[in-house]
Amino acid sequence: MLPILGILILGLGNNLLVLKTKMKQQKICREQTYKAQEEIRSGFIQLKSLNPRALRLRTQMKNALKRLRNAPTPHIRALIVAEIATIKAQQLLLNKQQKIIIQKSKAKAKVQLLKIPLVTSFIKTPFALVARPKLSLSPSYVNPINLTAKQEIIISWKLLTKNNQNKKNLLKLEGKCGSHIKPKGYLYQIKYSYPDIL
Repeated sequence: MLPILGILILGLGNNLLVLKTKMKQQKICREQTYKAQEEIRSGFIQLKSLNPRALRLRTQMKNALKRLRNAPTPHIRALIVAEIATIKAQQLLLNKQQKIIIQKSKAKAKVQLLKIPLVTSFIKTPFALVARPKLSLSPSYVNPINLTAKQEIIISWKLLTKNNQNKKNLLKLEGKCGSHIKPKGYLYQIKYSYPDIL
């Protein structure tokens, strides 16, 4: 009777260890996808804060081009051409600033995701805001249709561990976690994509 009790206790202990290991891995996975989305959300907010400046530069360019078409003398045309060059330089500078924000946000998010051990599948880090007008030198960045689906990060992980009851068999633990960003007014809310279940 005692050996059977020992085997049962050993089996129960092993199952608890497996469950604890899986819970720990799932917790890390969830926390890191959330932190990655925090980095992306920060980029969204920074980028959108530049939208008024982007719009102002586009409006200035449009007005300057209109005045250039109607310029009565070569001297006035030359002044307007110089103004257009200045506006274009400001647009290019803003465009570079926008791209740096996107690159930094994605890089910081990726650092958070690389902290998740045992990853088996990794979807690239999305940055779902879209430039409008697309070909403008100083676009405004807006939410795409269905931002929540486009700004989702999903991670799958797998752990193989020895079964103490049968040393030849390996127990396969696997899980999935993810998070997404949901628009909430000017700000964004981060939500988990999967319930916290084992």
